[in-house]
Amino acid sequence: MKNKDDSIDCILGAHLARIRKNLGLSLEVAAARSNLGTATLSRIERGTTSATAKNLGQLCSTYEITMSRLLMQVETSDVSQVKFREAGVWRDPETGLSRTALCPPNANFNTEISFNELPSGARISYQRPPVEGLEQHVLVLGGALNLSYGSKEYLLGPKDCLSARLRGGTSFVNSSTDKSTYLVITSTAL
Repeated sequence: MKNKDDSIDCILGAHLARIRKNLGLSLEVAAARSNLGTATLSRIERGTTSATAKNLGQLCSTYEITMSRLLMQVETSDVSQVKFREAGVWRDPETGLSRTALCPPNANFNTEISFNELPSGARISYQRPPVEGLEQHVLVLGGALNLSYGSKEYLLGPKDCLSARLRGGTSFVNSSTDKSTYLVITSTAL
């Protein structure tokens, strides 16, 4: 049986606290810069509440890291294998988004791949990218996905791919009646 301190919320919270402290930010300053309340950030860091995709997006932008780098521990091997059934899965308690890290962050690689499932009617918006100019590719596997990059909107169906350099806000919206499944491939090499 896992200890409560081994829960994903506790591990993620402790990691967020380390990042904040390494950047020399107080809880109050980090909360203000990420547009989160101090109490909310404190609960997230202590693992007493689950962070939403929106919360994590705000923190990633503040800390200038990708969500994948935040969610996965850094590996240092030149070879990395992840079996889908053993991959780390994160679920957004607010939207129902399920995110599986297929190619987790690794100190030796700049590319990350995640498999995502977005329920019908769900919307995820990010005010700004975690890293300005981040390279992102979205490949829809099933269902449909409406993507907004800045003021431009794109509708993707199965096997459609959109590539972009992230600058400004983005939104992922599933306006279909089925769940949307898609890959997000990001590269931190700028």
